[in-house]
Amino acid sequence: MVAERLRCGKVLEKNPVKLLNHLYASVAVVCGWVFFRIEGMKEGLHFVKAMFVFQKGQYGWKDCMNAEVILVLVFGILFCGILQTVFPRLWKILHSKEENSICQTAVLLTILCLCVISLSADAYNPFIYFRF
Repeated sequence: MVAERLRCGKVLEKNPVKLLNHLYASVAVVCGWVFFRIEGMKEGLHFVKAMFVFQKGQYGWKDCMNAEVILVLVFGILFCGILQTVFPRLWKILHSKEENSICQTAVLLTILCLCVISLSADAYNPFIYFRF
């Protein structure tokens, strides 16, 4: 907010490339979250530096990949636009304003339940604001 009040806000309003505005907002939010996690300013600045400066870490990308992650990535990439442009009828079905059938509603509720079960059984997550 301080950067936007000083001059950055006026520059962002006049910027014709709105993608840069979204990129700025994303970076500002991600860096802001760091200071809710870290206890001191020095440690927070070190954490932000570690986010943007490439260095060899303890974990590689292979440590994070498994069959479930790969499956979600493939479906995410396909359904974010590739399949919708290749199959225009699929786009119409996904973006139709018609009422959902009982079968579609049942499938969506099943997916919702599976997501909730997956999130709740995955890991222990204590109350987020316990430090405050």
